[in-house]
Amino acid sequence: MHQRWIFALLGRLPGPEELVGNDISTLRNLGRASVEFIKHDMDSDNEEDSAGYWMILAAIAERWGQRDLWEEARSTLSRKVVAG
Repeated sequence: MHQRWIFALLGRLPGPEELVGNDISTLRNLGRASVEFIKHDMDSDNEEDSAGYWMILAAIAERWGQRDLWEEARSTLSRKVVAG
């Protein structure tokens, strides 16, 4: 439920040209937190609950041009797969 609520709020934000540095920083933190929730779901074998977090990450990475978050997610999650 929280995932849908956050995703809906993201839809109300202006585009990247209208946000300032602190706004982008907050979005990036939200993206990183989403990756941590995905990692937690992988740890608990509850991966189907992570779809909403993937959508939040995708929105931030693509809508606001923070595509390097994809690489951070890949790196973080691949360490989990290798270690797990």
